[in-house]
Amino acid sequence: MLKRALKIVGIVFVVLLVAAAAGAGWFLYRQQAHLEPPPDPPGQPSIASYAADAPLPGDAFESPVPGALAGFDWSRIGDPPIAARPWTRWWWPGGDVDVETAQSQLDVLRAAGFGGVEIQPFLGGMINVTDDDVVMARVYSFDTPAYYETLNETVAHADGIGLQVDLTHFSGWPPGGPEILLEDSNTILAYGEASVTGGRVSIELPRPTTGLGEYIFAMIEFAGPDFSNFPAGHARLLSVVAARVESGERRGGIFHLDDTVRLKADSLQVLTQHVSNRRLEWDAPEGEWLIIASYLLPSGEVPMGAAQKPQGFVVDHLRKPQVIGHYEYAYGERTGLPQHYGEGLRGFFNDSLEFRLRRMAVEDILPEFRERRGYDLEPYLPAVYVEGIDNFYFRELLGVYAAPEFQVTPLDERIRHDYQQTLSDLILERFVETSADWAHARGLTSRGQSYGMDIDLLRALGANSIPETEQLWAGGANVGLKFASSAGALYGRPLVSAESFVWINRDYQPTARRLKAAADKLLLAGVNHIVYHGTPWPWQGSGAGDYGEEGWQPFSGPSNPAHFSGLYGPANTALWPDIPALNEYIARSQYLLRQGALSADVLVYYPFLGFHGPNRDVGTGEALVAGSLPDADPATVALEAPELSAGKAQLERLLSVPPEHVDPRVAWVERIQPLLAGMERRGLTWAWLNDHALQSGKLRSGELTASGGRYGVILLPEVEAMPPATVQALQEQLDEGIEVVFAGNMPERQHSFHEAEAGDLAVRRGVAQLRGAGAGHFALDDGRLVSRLVDATSGALRYAAPSDILRHRRLLDDGGQIHFYANQSAAHVELELAGAPNAGAWWFDASTGRAWAARPAAGSLSLSLTGFDSRFLITGVPMPDALRGAPPPLPDSVHTGQSRLLTGWQFELGDYRAKLKDLPDWRDIEALKHARGPGVYRHTLEIEDTVEQSRYILDLGLVQGSAVVSVNGESVGRASLPPFRLDISDALRPGVNTVEVFVTPPLRNYFVGRALAGDPLYSHMAGFENQLVAAGLRGPVRLYVSAPR
Repeated sequence: MLKRALKIVGIVFVVLLVAAAAGAGWFLYRQQAHLEPPPDPPGQPSIASYAADAPLPGDAFESPVPGALAGFDWSRIGDPPIAARPWTRWWWPGGDVDVETAQSQLDVLRAAGFGGVEIQPFLGGMINVTDDDVVMARVYSFDTPAYYETLNETVAHADGIGLQVDLTHFSGWPPGGPEILLEDSNTILAYGEASVTGGRVSIELPRPTTGLGEYIFAMIEFAGPDFSNFPAGHARLLSVVAARVESGERRGGIFHLDDTVRLKADSLQVLTQHVSNRRLEWDAPEGEWLIIASYLLPSGEVPMGAAQKPQGFVVDHLRKPQVIGHYEYAYGERTGLPQHYGEGLRGFFNDSLEFRLRRMAVEDILPEFRERRGYDLEPYLPAVYVEGIDNFYFRELLGVYAAPEFQVTPLDERIRHDYQQTLSDLILERFVETSADWAHARGLTSRGQSYGMDIDLLRALGANSIPETEQLWAGGANVGLKFASSAGALYGRPLVSAESFVWINRDYQPTARRLKAAADKLLLAGVNHIVYHGTPWPWQGSGAGDYGEEGWQPFSGPSNPAHFSGLYGPANTALWPDIPALNEYIARSQYLLRQGALSADVLVYYPFLGFHGPNRDVGTGEALVAGSLPDADPATVALEAPELSAGKAQLERLLSVPPEHVDPRVAWVERIQPLLAGMERRGLTWAWLNDHALQSGKLRSGELTASGGRYGVILLPEVEAMPPATVQALQEQLDEGIEVVFAGNMPERQHSFHEAEAGDLAVRRGVAQLRGAGAGHFALDDGRLVSRLVDATSGALRYAAPSDILRHRRLLDDGGQIHFYANQSAAHVELELAGAPNAGAWWFDASTGRAWAARPAAGSLSLSLTGFDSRFLITGVPMPDALRGAPPPLPDSVHTGQSRLLTGWQFELGDYRAKLKDLPDWRDIEALKHARGPGVYRHTLEIEDTVEQSRYILDLGLVQGSAVVSVNGESVGRASLPPFRLDISDALRPGVNTVEVFVTPPLRNYFVGRALAGDPLYSHMAGFENQLVAAGLRGPVRLYVSAPR
């Protein structure tokens, strides 16, 4: 998610310096002009008018069954259909596209093993060409008849070659554009305040005032087009409240974010009825009073990255007519796309809910709140004001956490929770569910990342046809990844997707090994629909040297402050040749993991709205947090861009804020992560659980009713608050024989302000009743807790000891099971599985497509996996005849064979030649540290004349990069994926043989070298001079001689 804002951080930093030097007065004066939105186009209708002819039916439509789930055939798991393949996000340079290139690139993607594309037309990575009017005119031709002609022919060609297409929700994010009038943009809540003295009060109401968040992001307009607005002239009065001030005062200036004004709760009065024509007429009791006037106004929020000029406004996500109207505009008859509904065009994608809003609202917020929360918000409305609370970039990116602007009662945090819960309900019903209903009524799917703001994540994700997560959000840690698959299991969504292989400051780092490890991480987390991030259109701007040899890359390039991995196309010459083999592996794995339903040994209760998880390893040893792969990475990798760090440091000097803020969700996750990691290492599978699923019948006697999955134990770790209705639902689970276990603190209160005292008492009594009825309770760090969870689960095949080999399990309708095991460490790991069936189980290697019988001994199965290797175990299903007879891979079969260590390699790359005593990292050799490769490793070995009777397996040990092996001048294949092995038997001959390994390192090091040599097209890589990645053949290299062929 951070990639979307890094482009602007450098500008913000510079302007903040100017503001600090020149004074806030000058700063505010200059910013006021930027906060005024541009006028609407004359005569343009409301976007809601497009919904008039497209009403949604009253009955909800079921999600169409994607082709990816149809027609499973066990005999095809080694060669699955196209529908099982991974997809890629296909970045288009706005409207500067043509049919011939589109069709050609689709053919290339299909040949590389992709099954579909998500088209995103936008202008990321074009900072260096924005002044070229000719180029940008082509880019801005998005949303024109010529563009839709190209798009329709592209979709038709995709359908003709068996691929499917999703479209991002228009261009830029959040969705919108010049088709959105100001009044149809997201609505915000703002206020103005004035002090009066008792007696007759006759004043013009104070107008809403601009906050720091609006000012900061309006600074972007110093260097470009409209970005942030505050249209105070369009404000509509919502409420007027008066109260006496108990303590606190405004210190003046927008940089003071800790000057909370405390109101006397017993003095609150609603005065809305005393207002006429913007004037307050009121006989005030004696004393000093503070008048707080609350307004609704259009935000004028502008989509980021949209290939449109003007960029327009973000559509209001809380008004159904506007949402439906925008879908009709984006995908309806005017576009020609309906001819492809369900035939080539699978559906659309909504990116994460990252708004730049001070306080989100909607016209009917007060009646909706009263209906849903059970009390009138209006007297307490000042309690919901916290600067930037609904501005993702202000809080999550810049890390600014302001104090509440008012304190109304000692329980204001509960009022804010109730307000956020109401927003959660509304955005789920009016945007996420409406999106899915609109799609399903037309035979389409709605895929979405329904997170980014503080909502019920599980319910929101589960409202999509396809819930999606990403490896950038929360650092790609398991705790974040599992929200989407948990939602799928709870709400019956069999496909779970992920925006994959994207990490900050890792541009041009990934190798096939890193991607394979990352894919396994996703598969273990329950993802079965991987979407690469991503593949750019082969675009060169003006064609006059705007980009380097790799061409346009939206998230790394000339003048681009963004640095993210994500060049998965032919231009990545160091990686692209390995993509077909990786995609074969992913396709086989996804084909299996789309069958049956999730089995979760433990459901872990999540007690919050929203999620802001860790973006770092907290000592559990979890792999690939923030993309980390220690044996390949530099010693240090920055987890945020230098521009962002500098901007945050400057903000800290300028702002007066409360004491250091620790997000309670982050603190909670970091407390329970060691427990979750301990569960995983004991072979337990787990998923998140929310209040809504518990309370609405999604769990019944161990069955996940919407998906057909199973669960064993409900775990409540460090939970301090929950609704009384959830406590009652837990009692019902306990009565049904489900184990309920508390760990650490137990709930003592409810979240809500409504009837707080009675609700808190009900929670305490309910928890006591649960304990009396047999619910367990352990300290969070009690070593017996995980053992209790293991004992409480009924699954067979238990881990005999903790292991770095983790597991994901699917249950089939006929009683069979699919177990996926993946080694999430770089070391070789052994695993013993107790309780194995005596017969009928079989192993499947998704890397090779081979299967072989599992042979238990004394009721146990042994599994041995090298670093980041993986294996499937199938039980209760006969092995397909088509797969029988394949020999098992190493190391299972080498115990009775022989092996030899291959040393004394000759190496050459260009003018550099050496006889290697060991196999060094290229970073340690000056002549190689920036080399592009390939480098050639050459070894001569002698084979006995019994070669035709044996299998010879070359094991390269570890390759940091891409490897091609040849024997006696004949290429025998690529060995870039773990376990880096090739059967070279057919290429060997009795006597002397020459083995050559051609290794190409990631492009990172080469591009850094170009930058240091002064190439301006790679100057953006100079900052990585000390952040090179491992390169070369690292070994140890062995030749295994196994059983006769």
